[in-house]
Amino acid sequence: MTFKRYCVVLGLIGALVLSGCQTNSGTDENSGGATEETAVEQAQSESEQEEGEDDHDEEFDFSEGFESPELALDVYMEEIVHKDFDKAYEALHELDKEAFTVEDFMAYQKAFQSAKDIHGYAIHDEQSYKRFEFLGMQFEEVVFYDLDYAFVDVGEEPPAIDEDQDHGHDHSSDYTSHDHGHNMATMGLAVVKRNGHWFVLQGLSQYEMQDLTRKYTNQGISLNLDEKENYLIGDSVSVGNMIFSVNEVTKDETRNTYILEVALMNAGFDPIDTSHFINKFALKDANTSNFMSEKSQSPDALGGLVRSGSFTKGLVEIPVKDTFEADAVYFLMNTIDPSKPPVRIEMEDGVEPSLHKLYDEMVRKESVRIGQDADLEGVRLNVKSTTLKPASNMAGYELLSIDLEIKNTSDEKLYVNQVDLTVRADNGVAQGLSNQLKTEILDPGQSLRETVQATIMQGVNSELTLHVNNQTPNNNATVQLNK
Repeated sequence: MTFKRYCVVLGLIGALVLSGCQTNSGTDENSGGATEETAVEQAQSESEQEEGEDDHDEEFDFSEGFESPELALDVYMEEIVHKDFDKAYEALHELDKEAFTVEDFMAYQKAFQSAKDIHGYAIHDEQSYKRFEFLGMQFEEVVFYDLDYAFVDVGEEPPAIDEDQDHGHDHSSDYTSHDHGHNMATMGLAVVKRNGHWFVLQGLSQYEMQDLTRKYTNQGISLNLDEKENYLIGDSVSVGNMIFSVNEVTKDETRNTYILEVALMNAGFDPIDTSHFINKFALKDANTSNFMSEKSQSPDALGGLVRSGSFTKGLVEIPVKDTFEADAVYFLMNTIDPSKPPVRIEMEDGVEPSLHKLYDEMVRKESVRIGQDADLEGVRLNVKSTTLKPASNMAGYELLSIDLEIKNTSDEKLYVNQVDLTVRADNGVAQGLSNQLKTEILDPGQSLRETVQATIMQGVNSELTLHVNNQTPNNNATVQLNK
């Protein structure tokens, strides 16, 4: 039994699975537990001592703890539902308050609800254990709560459903006593007892809290984009944790090839490998002729990794037959729904691309400068120096040389073929450089010194991102290469 498994903070277990079910109770109305309308209200009545909803925040100091785990959970979740995040912070244990500030906590909660507006919750399951230890502190008891929370998409009304719809739940489950008209997702929460008082324990560091804040901020931006039946050239299209756009389409008549400038933005948590999407764009005509995209040989070809919160753009090509003419581009997204049609982008009209504006709203991990260590879990990157010289036979481009050192700071061997390097210019064009690294194994404490090169447009700044393909989320570090 580990804390990380069960005390998953709000939204870490964010599987949007069940449609319907509003409320605040996980027990059947006749079971002696709270009814469907009382779980949040119970927190109000007990904590306010029937003083009324408007003044309960002023009457009680949640930082003193609670007499029972149920009351700690109810009071905390009431403040989350009502979005009084600073009051919810008071109900946290001191271990959390030492790890992150109220400002960090409020930013995280606002980011989490940037797409999902929480309206209520219910207890789905709970498990209690005596003598729980976390970060060297002994607790008398811990209760791990498995919660179902009801939400609507931000700015939308609860979805309309049939009165007798039970969403496929087993009639013995605790869902059947709920009001309907909301979406449902799950979260985990821990409540701990220390010196006879109960507190909520998130169990996160400041870094983890900031990491999750970036994650939910970016996902909220993606999920709140308008969904259309047909898009235009330049439109930003949300596909889960990715946003893409087709910014320009031209046809090279001499080669019977359509050239697409596409952009991919990462609204998720882990880097996106653009190689998975190079062949996802298609053209077809009324005769069902179908032609798929392939990698461009241009220095501005789509390539490299896209770190969380960033974007890259580049060219892909679609060779076609003589006389073939297209009026739309299709994006064949990966989906578990086989009935969902490909995204259609009309070629007859376009809008100003908006990805640069979205880039300004996205949140990214901080970068370091040349000569500074860029640390991630088990690996350290240090760019020693860079040089630029004109690229041979390529007017308007420069050859960028990067002298770097990669050090294994872990206690395990580091396989260099797990390391990804991407140079990204300010204009969004990126290139993968991993194939320039030697295939070898670095023992703990061992370093690799290497010079890698990329062709970039003259006059643009660039950055170098290192990512290690392992199980650690968001495991990347970025160095700004402009001096």
